[in-house]
Amino acid sequence: MPGKKPSLPAEVPWSPMDGFLFVILFFLLSGFALILGGWEADALPDAGVALLFPHGGVLLAIVLFLYLRSGSFSRMKHFGALHTISLPSLVKKAILPVMIAGATLYAWLLLHAMLQARLGYTVEEQYLVQLIREHVRTLGRYELAGIFFVVTVFVPIAEEFLYRIVLYFPIRQRIGKVKAVVLISFIFAALHVEPPVETGTSFIMGAVLAIGQIFILSALFFVLLEKTRSVLAPIIAHCAYNGLVVVLLLGEVARGAAETA
Repeated sequence: MPGKKPSLPAEVPWSPMDGFLFVILFFLLSGFALILGGWEADALPDAGVALLFPHGGVLLAIVLFLYLRSGSFSRMKHFGALHTISLPSLVKKAILPVMIAGATLYAWLLLHAMLQARLGYTVEEQYLVQLIREHVRTLGRYELAGIFFVVTVFVPIAEEFLYRIVLYFPIRQRIGKVKAVVLISFIFAALHVEPPVETGTSFIMGAVLAIGQIFILSALFFVLLEKTRSVLAPIIAHCAYNGLVVVLLLGEVARGAAETA
């Protein structure tokens, strides 16, 4: 019917186990990247390569998987929620969820800051953030552009296809939207917690902070997917968030360099 709004698939020709197998594949590829020297200690460009390798491999595998399971590009477009959406429509549908998520995230970070001040623990930054902070001033413009592209474009696209499409749709089909969003958001957040350098209160509270923060963002991405019926919406939001974090970090590094000059 002309003018009919696209819908998310009620059923998909794959199971939740297929989605979890892709998660396992991602971690296997990440392990290979480490073994092959893709992430050397204190080497920021190599860290970008180590991110590119597993995310690129998983994204390529997912695209091939969707096509083979769909049988045609038109069905693949439906099962992959690859529907276009206009910018005005995206802004209209996203503004309220983004405001709610932003307020919730701010409250979560404020609560963490209060607990941190009261209990006196410290939380280490993610390893990639530490590398950017320490070595960004020694990079050339092309290396910096490459890191920026991988972190703010390539990684979000791969993760959105993995978690918001391949993993979400079959679980949503079986247990419903809300339970699926909660379950996958927790998985998504927990898998972003890095192994501890040292155990204790700092690691526990750092893990709680990271899980809560990423859980809120993941829930926002799911809401955008459901409201727009297009994977492009959470991809854009994810890219924007990662880009904002990197830009703020670069600005902080630049201010620090100016103060010490």
